[in-house]
Amino acid sequence: IDTFNGLSVGSGSQLVFEGGFGLGDRAGQSQLVLDGALTLSSGANIVVDFGATGSDGSFAGNVLESELLATDEGLEVLVDADEAIGDLDGVLLNGSSGSGTATQAIYDASGAEQVATGEYDYRLAVGTDNTQLGVGYTLTDVHIHDGQTLTLSESGTFAAAIHDSGTGTGNLSIAEGGDITLTAQNDYAGRTTVAGSLTAAAGALGQTEWLHVSGT
Repeated sequence: IDTFNGLSVGSGSQLVFEGGFGLGDRAGQSQLVLDGALTLSSGANIVVDFGATGSDGSFAGNVLESELLATDEGLEVLVDADEAIGDLDGVLLNGSSGSGTATQAIYDASGAEQVATGEYDYRLAVGTDNTQLGVGYTLTDVHIHDGQTLTLSESGTFAAAIHDSGTGTGNLSIAEGGDITLTAQNDYAGRTTVAGSLTAAAGALGQTEWLHVSGT
């Protein structure tokens, strides 16, 4: 983390952040701290390295299925300024509009095997008291890999749509102790196992071929 006085980024100029970008990687820590204001002109370009696979629209690193709800939306802070940041009209992210779609690998709770791929909408955004600049993200879709099981063990609402990967069927499990509400129109076709608590909206169980409930 580097600390500077105020910074102005004009049209055609770039503010570049390197080192890879993964959800939760910096645990809320900014990369740049300003004692003054951050001024961004229309046409300024915020360049964020999304990691070694950034060219194909992927975030660096991975997310564990056991932390999927905790990382389904948020703000990865890039700049923490001392004064309010103005509107972001016309400010570019990686040379284009201030938003996009990226993927992130989802691994089992042990981190040993990838079970799914998440799709995230991301956008340039301001945070606390309009003094933070970062990349806001929202999980929109999860594609379970062929023959794999996505196990949800947290408590809360899971709003992302759940699909198969397109090459086969995937399974969904609600772990004992998990308390999940599914709200999306899902279309995965594998098995569904509920050992915890599940509340499912109409269509949330998709085309599941088999439902086993041992919880509530």
